[in-house]
Amino acid sequence: GTEGGRTAESTSQRQQQQQSATMDALGDYIDQCYDGIEAALVATGQLLSLAREPTNLETLIGDDRLLGCLTRLLNDEGKKSSDLAVNIVSIAYAFCAYSDFHSALSEFKVGSLVMDVVDLEIKRHALRERERAARGEALGAEEEKRERVRVRKQEKLLYVCFHVLLNLAEDINTERKMCNHGIVAMLAAMLQRQNADLLILVVAFLKKLSIFQENADEMAKARLAGKLIAFVPNKHEALLEQVLHLLFNLSFHAKCRAQLGKAGLTPKLLSLLRKGRHRLLAVRLLYQLSAVDDERAKMTSSVPMLVGTVINTPDASMVPPEVLALLVNLMTNADNARACSKARGALRGLVALAVRHEHVLALKTLRNMAQHVGQDHCEELAMYSGDLLALARQTESADVQVEALGLLANLPLVQVEELPDLLLQHDAIDLAQQLLMSGFAEDDCVLEVARLVGTWAEHAGCVPLLARSGRLLPRLLEVLAEKQDDDEIVLAIIFAFYRLLFHEESREVILTETQLVTHLLEMLCDKNMAIRQQSSLALDMVMEHDEDGIWSVQIRERKYRMHNSDWLDAIEELDVEQYEEAMLVNEALNKMAAVHDVSELEAAEAQMEAEAGRSRLDYDEHDAYGAEYGLDMEGDVYGALSEEAYLGMGGNEESDYEDEYEEELDDEDAVSG
Repeated sequence: GTEGGRTAESTSQRQQQQQSATMDALGDYIDQCYDGIEAALVATGQLLSLAREPTNLETLIGDDRLLGCLTRLLNDEGKKSSDLAVNIVSIAYAFCAYSDFHSALSEFKVGSLVMDVVDLEIKRHALRERERAARGEALGAEEEKRERVRVRKQEKLLYVCFHVLLNLAEDINTERKMCNHGIVAMLAAMLQRQNADLLILVVAFLKKLSIFQENADEMAKARLAGKLIAFVPNKHEALLEQVLHLLFNLSFHAKCRAQLGKAGLTPKLLSLLRKGRHRLLAVRLLYQLSAVDDERAKMTSSVPMLVGTVINTPDASMVPPEVLALLVNLMTNADNARACSKARGALRGLVALAVRHEHVLALKTLRNMAQHVGQDHCEELAMYSGDLLALARQTESADVQVEALGLLANLPLVQVEELPDLLLQHDAIDLAQQLLMSGFAEDDCVLEVARLVGTWAEHAGCVPLLARSGRLLPRLLEVLAEKQDDDEIVLAIIFAFYRLLFHEESREVILTETQLVTHLLEMLCDKNMAIRQQSSLALDMVMEHDEDGIWSVQIRERKYRMHNSDWLDAIEELDVEQYEEAMLVNEALNKMAAVHDVSELEAAEAQMEAEAGRSRLDYDEHDAYGAEYGLDMEGDVYGALSEEAYLGMGGNEESDYEDEYEEELDDEDAVSG
């Protein structure tokens, strides 16, 4: 009753002010703002009454003294009186509701002053909370009442302040300045409040800021995601909707998305799936969270309901794409795929949606389900291979064709006995040849065709069709040569040929009519390890069945060089270094020979011979060869010494050696005698 009376009293006072305030007294109101806080409180109340009338705003903003007086008053006296601050900020709110007045407000730095007011109120509240916690005592009834009044007045002031800032943030430059001055932290501090209106405004402001990367980074640092999760679910529908929108914006930020998952948002969102108003927002958020493996594992319980929503919608055009997109992500988890296959009519309904209505998302869902090899639902899906081949052949949509081919490539078609007949019935091999033509289809489609050929090659009944197809295998090799930069396509083609090498009929065609082995030898040097390994396996198959040994020697030599490439490169590098050193030495010698004249060399040689006491023998070209050395050229033996040479080079005297020998004999006879 007391609060109601005060409300009625304040309402009547405001009505009296509105009735009594006139534009003619504008100058008086401005003058009263300088007469103290009480007079300023009354004067600002009168000005606020005038500002509430839109027709007065242009006249008010045109007064040169008004904004200067109000900003000075807010800066000097607003800290002392919250009521005065509320009046002044409310006047600013009336102006900022119109974009035409923003430039005038910016000129007087209204935004900066309002942020200072917010910062002060946040610090005041934090100080009171610390003091209250330090006392450790519960407040009495009277104190609790005063505290509620204080908080209510403060939240009223904060509400108006944030409204002003939100309107001024319409200008991107002003918003950037606010962010630089910590507006995100101020808004985050408000999430501890209980006032629903203030919370809705704060969350709406945060939602506006969250679309920019730098602001999302600040929100991640402030761990805003964990604070927002406390509002999900919420009885206040408007607040819950704003929170979900903000969470959706934050879910595009990797760090915020991780924080949302760790804080336990997924189970709360699953509980909202059964509520019609917020169901779509919940699905969108779940889709964002499903990008994380751990979060997908938490959504298994929702799979039957989601797939039921899809297959039970009577009009295919009315199927929510968000639901199917979520199912596409969820089906990458094996448990979710099993849960979907066990749902009543799920596989049949999804196949019908995909084939009859050419629904791309339905095909993606089935394709992800089919990637879990060995599951029962994969065998069941393989039974629809004829319908999928017909869809791939007849559709005019490139996206539908890619998904249909990709789904077929994932299925265990080896278990379909009638697969060869289906290929002939739907001209599937001709379609594959056509799609492999250069420039005919996009790379995504070429990749799925290559994968599908590898799947067909696993079926023994399809191998003869592939081997006798004429242009299919050569075109695969052409694509292999053209798409060297696309590792996925290269790997898929090599794997397809690897499977074909297991069968004699296709192996004979490959080894005798194509240059596959040459390409595989080149692939051994590829930078991609998976390609090198798959090429090596395919070459092993070639060597195993190379009875004539035509390819085995080349393959072993290439593998030897690849295995010992480091050692061979080192040896080759060493040989090059030695060769270069030899060339440098030879070049140096040539330079030396070019510097010295031949005559100088002969003079130096003659001087050396003279110093050694040796004389050069003159050689006459008309003399017999060797005559100057005492060689007998007339004898039967070429080069034999003459008697004169033997006795002393042409003298008649006996040799000193002969005299010495006779003396030795005489001495021996004397001794024996």
